[in-house]
Amino acid sequence: MAVNRQCDTPFHIAARCPNPDAMAAMLDTFPTCCFVSENNDDKFEKLVASELLIICARGGHAEAVGRLIRCGAADIESGEVLRVIVDESVRSPSKSRLLLAVYDTLVDHAVLCRCAKTGEEMSRPDSAEYGNQKRRTVLDLLTKPSVGDCTSIMEHIINVGAGKFLRAIFNTPGVFKFDKATEGEAGEVPAGQRRIVSYDVTNMTPYTRSVDGDEDDEYQR
Repeated sequence: MAVNRQCDTPFHIAARCPNPDAMAAMLDTFPTCCFVSENNDDKFEKLVASELLIICARGGHAEAVGRLIRCGAADIESGEVLRVIVDESVRSPSKSRLLLAVYDTLVDHAVLCRCAKTGEEMSRPDSAEYGNQKRRTVLDLLTKPSVGDCTSIMEHIINVGAGKFLRAIFNTPGVFKFDKATEGEAGEVPAGQRRIVSYDVTNMTPYTRSVDGDEDDEYQR
């Protein structure tokens, strides 16, 4: 892959462009250049793909982040991308909406990324098991201690005062926030009925986690 004197590839330049269409155009034109497979031993290619993911996440380019993840650009389970967007939201509050869209994208792709790494079969998105996979995966992503300072993303969010991100996490559907109609199964609320919103924070931190650690058998609200 061609680089300039700063060791930037054309993808780096496109990723840093304020216009998100620049990165989209590069991915459309050269779709295989950022593809990373398990058999790819090119450390430079893997480094570039990881850097692009961080740059696009920091810039709030949610669509590009999603496409890079689907190309196998990086392991989001490390939590590095989440820390980047949390810190950027504190530095640049005006970008909060875009950065929260990146968070939603990471949540949407968390199960896909985990299954690609572990070889676990991904359940149908409309199945109850998929909901359990998503909940387990996102909870692990948010509460697993980092290698650097042993703090979780949740602890980091609180430490840096990223209130908007904390609210967004509380309202992550199927992970912390659950909607139910007053009667019957969850879904569209019939006219005249109200929706009940419940929150489960049992496994949010080591201090609230249940003793047996099995959050999937029963939601505690």
